[in-house]
Amino acid sequence: MKKTLMASMVALPLLTGGAYAEGLYAGAEYTRLTVNSSDPALDAILFTGGFSFNDWFSLEGRLGKSEKEKDDGASLEIDNMYGVYAKFNGRNKISPVSPYLMVGYTRAKISLIDEGDDLGDTISDISYGLGIDFSISENLYIDLEGVNYIVMV
Repeated sequence: MKKTLMASMVALPLLTGGAYAEGLYAGAEYTRLTVNSSDPALDAILFTGGFSFNDWFSLEGRLGKSEKEKDDGASLEIDNMYGVYAKFNGRNKISPVSPYLMVGYTRAKISLIDEGDDLGDTISDISYGLGIDFSISENLYIDLEGVNYIVMV
């Protein structure tokens, strides 16, 4: 059975650092996560922190958890997940739109209770994704991304 933890969309990460500046930044993200394509999507909050070395490269960490989703007597929840990622940005100072690629490592503890049986597990894997930053102001941007956090066969 193939287990996949994928963020289908991340919206509204609010950053305290400059959108195009070097240095530390932090933010929060709302995301919809799916564990398997047949499972319901989970609402999750991720906290993000990183360091932008220049307009082209940054290192980022993410930490979060999901709400519990109940479906047909089973409950599914991501108790915690964390990861470290390298982001390769296509930033420029002319356009407010910047594409990026990211690659890194994610670890997640998943709770799955089905008819009283605990089928949860801790999984980890290489992560990858792509996204677009939309700069709203110097210190705020909206982010849209698709990420495969964990793929296990």
